[in-house]
Amino acid sequence: MNRSLLSSCSLVLSLSALFLAGCTDKNKNGQPDSVATDSQIKNSVENAGKKVENAVDKMKPAAQDAAKKMEKAADQMKPVVEDATKSAANAAEAGVTTSKIKLALENEPGLRGAEINVDTMPAKNTVALRGSVITIGQKALAEKITKVRAPGYKVVDQLTLAKKVG
Repeated sequence: MNRSLLSSCSLVLSLSALFLAGCTDKNKNGQPDSVATDSQIKNSVENAGKKVENAVDKMKPAAQDAAKKMEKAADQMKPVVEDATKSAANAAEAGVTTSKIKLALENEPGLRGAEINVDTMPAKNTVALRGSVITIGQKALAEKITKVRAPGYKVVDQLTLAKKVG
């Protein structure tokens, strides 16, 4: 418990003790029977202070236990947070890489008529190309563009040749 709270509790109890010590009403007539002496007031304040200290001493083990439990919970959450952070980073990286590849494939005149889907898997360091192309040349071009846009990634070419209609 912090010192500020302890001081506040002591002050409240001390003032209460002063009030009660100076205003005894043994006859229950609403009038004090006698005025407390300085030593009675001092004893009341000391007793109140001791009660506050005892209460604080009793609360210390519970507060320490709570602090240990909070620390343990934080330690247990650390891997979860790290995993979530890594997953979010992987998802962001996959999105950026996929966007770069798709944009390059869509803007390549040599890939007209091709229908190519791009799946990026940063955890496996892999980019998969799926869909269909019209020629073997388009298949090679799509793989080449992907390797340029995703350096360091393994490219898995799952493109098929579409049958020409007409």
